[in-house]
Amino acid sequence: MDKSIRRRMNITVSVKGVKTWDTTVDATGYTIAELAEELDQQVKILEVMVMPQEDPPEGAPLPEEPAVAGTPDDVPW
Repeated sequence: MDKSIRRRMNITVSVKGVKTWDTTVDATGYTIAELAEELDQQVKILEVMVMPQEDPPEGAPLPEEPAVAGTPDDVPW
């Protein structure tokens, strides 16, 4: 059986600036253990790309761009 895999990542930003994300993997020909490992990799990538939200120190200027530690080019697949 041929293996095929489809990965989806959705990152949203609320009107208050809170970032949330979800990830989905659809696969054929993979074991549950392989899928669990794939999801773990996706979670690690998203944790790097979507940095934790912290309130800036009092009086600190807000960044012009969202804080993103990685780009889609950094993804290993």
